[in-house]
Amino acid sequence: MDEVAHISHADTAFAVQLRPRALRHILDGGQVRLAGDNGRQPGQWRRLAPVDTMRLGVMSALFRYGCDTDEAAEISATVLTQILGSLEDARGLSLAALTSRLAGMFLRVSFGRGRLAMGRMDLAVTCGPPPASHEHGITINLGIVTNETVQRLELAALSRGRSGLVVT
Repeated sequence: MDEVAHISHADTAFAVQLRPRALRHILDGGQVRLAGDNGRQPGQWRRLAPVDTMRLGVMSALFRYGCDTDEAAEISATVLTQILGSLEDARGLSLAALTSRLAGMFLRVSFGRGRLAMGRMDLAVTCGPPPASHEHGITINLGIVTNETVQRLELAALSRGRSGLVVT
């Protein structure tokens, strides 16, 4: 498991629907530590593991609901840790393995429960099957986010003339 697949910065930005400059700003800000970056020497390109791309995809979905970078980074790390265990241990998982583990999982962010105190919002983050009731808050289908991210990664590979998803 020492050899981890890496996905390019440009392909990741396209897959998670962020501009490359916005993605670079998020990564330079230090809120997101990349699992694929272990062992990177100063001056080398960032290395994004498949789990990093999935985390950034969840963050992008949270941005659409008005979460800021700090909130989205903490929520995405919390929910993926609940599902996958340590993000560091999950860095060697393939896109197919991540997709199967996240299928049928929902991220629910409820306001006012006070478990995570992050500035302007008190949040309770849970994951699991679809909610039985319609609570106030955010519900994100992680299976859909994952599938759409993988489809955009494959599209990025095809647009670059590669026959399918290639990770370096």
